[in-house]
Amino acid sequence: MPNYNLDFDTQKIILGLFDKCVDLNLGNVSFSYYHVSTDFYLIECADYWEVVVKGRWPNQFTDVYRIGEHKLIFQYSEK
Repeated sequence: MPNYNLDFDTQKIILGLFDKCVDLNLGNVSFSYYHVSTDFYLIECADYWEVVVKGRWPNQFTDVYRIGEHKLIFQYSEK
């Protein structure tokens, strides 16, 4: 179960950035929500794209997703 709830708007942002990365041939991009101390990383791997959501202090966590069929597929969490 993910530690951070990805709402519809955040998922839309992530998938929009994914599309733009593919269009521009970028291998990665990141952004932060400072008001909730959370960072988002989109990373191109060998044969898939990964999304890592990291919470900063005091709520340190990591949620990992893969992008498949233009949706986020939860993989695992760490605290």
